Amino acid sequence: MSGRALRAFGPWFLSLVAVAIGMGLIITTPPERIPTGFRIEDVLSYMLLPLSATTVGAVVAWRRPNNAVGWLLAAIGWISCWQSLVGGYAIHGLFGEPLPLADVSAWAFSLSGMWVGVVGGNLLARFPDGRITQRRARVAANLFIAATVFATVAIGLRHGPLFLFRSAANPFGFAGADALLDTAFGTAIVIYSVAMLLAITAIRRRWNRALGVERQQFKWFLLGMTVALAVVVVGMPLFVLDLAPAKFLVSNGVAAVPITIGVAILRYRLYDIDLFIKRTVVYGGTSLALALTFFLGILALQALLRPLTAGSELAIAASTLASLGLLQPIRRRVQNAVDRRFDRARFDAARTIDAFSDELRDEVDLERVEADLLTAVSTTMAPQHVSLWLRRGVAGMGSNPVTISGRPVVRKELA
Repeated sequence: MSGRALRAFGPWFLSLVAVAIGMGLIITTPPERIPTGFRIEDVLSYMLLPLSATTVGAVVAWRRPNNAVGWLLAAIGWISCWQSLVGGYAIHGLFGEPLPLADVSAWAFSLSGMWVGVVGGNLLARFPDGRITQRRARVAANLFIAATVFATVAIGLRHGPLFLFRSAANPFGFAGADALLDTAFGTAIVIYSVAMLLAITAIRRRWNRALGVERQQFKWFLLGMTVALAVVVVGMPLFVLDLAPAKFLVSNGVAAVPITIGVAILRYRLYDIDLFIKRTVVYGGTSLALALTFFLGILALQALLRPLTAGSELAIAASTLASLGLLQPIRRRVQNAVDRRFDRARFDAARTIDAFSDELRDEVDLERVEADLLTAVSTTMAPQHVSLWLRRGVAGMGSNPVTISGRPVVRKELA
């Protein structure tokens, strides 16, 4: 194994070992002693993010060692896997068989969550090439570090129960400094909020200025953020209702972010993102519209048919038929809206061709047809030069092609 691969996959292998040890310690702890939230099924529901971040980060760091994004992404996974190790040790030592320094392990677990924030914030400021190119992004990266320092000191030294393990006392707490440490923690939250706002504005400005490959990379990143947000929004009501798949859905929705970051950095089938986004938006918007139509139709028909029938089968059947009838009209409307928003050039080209076809049916002036055809080709294809040849059956000319007109057009550089 080369030195570069060893640097990338060595910590990845150790992370997997740490996860395995942590899970083993939790499994060997009597489940009836473990409080809710620390049981093996609860811990496993949070494992997709650290494992995906560690794996994707290792691959990106191996293939693009000079890009800091890969190393930062891997660091998020490493920290999360470290949490699995110290968390499993603390759970086994506090709720199972007594283990030495179990409270210290719980203390380390409570602190390490703050470190994910500073690494993730720096990743946000450095995407996609690993460099900080804007002043506000550099300020945001420094503020993330400052917020993490304040939060680490506040949580690490506050007297009383630990931040996450409330059943264990802080082994390094200072009595009498609670007010000062609470102020430090509140300051950390404010600094972190300001840093996140600066990072988001910086990445938005860079997105607006991006061209070519970099713009496609931002599209992949925004796709991952959108999917993560959508999964969390959909899964949150399930989480509140304490349904079985809720924890897995909510906690692992953000796993789409490291996956899309890996695709963006490695540039694998990068330009398929436009088609993927359009299809996702079209089918997602169509499904949402049909779902709203179905459920609102049931409610409306139930209210209308309640005096006639006590059951809701008729309302459900009518709403289903109405939804099926509206499938194609809704899909066409959503498709047109998406084309206007995400594929404006293709949408304008289609409209130009349709307009030329309408004019061609009624036009009899050959020079006008020539001008309209050249205009349509220039608008839709954007060539460097466009000419028109026609085959005329004029006496003395035979059937040789004759150039009727030609003109250069302005070449458009595609972003």
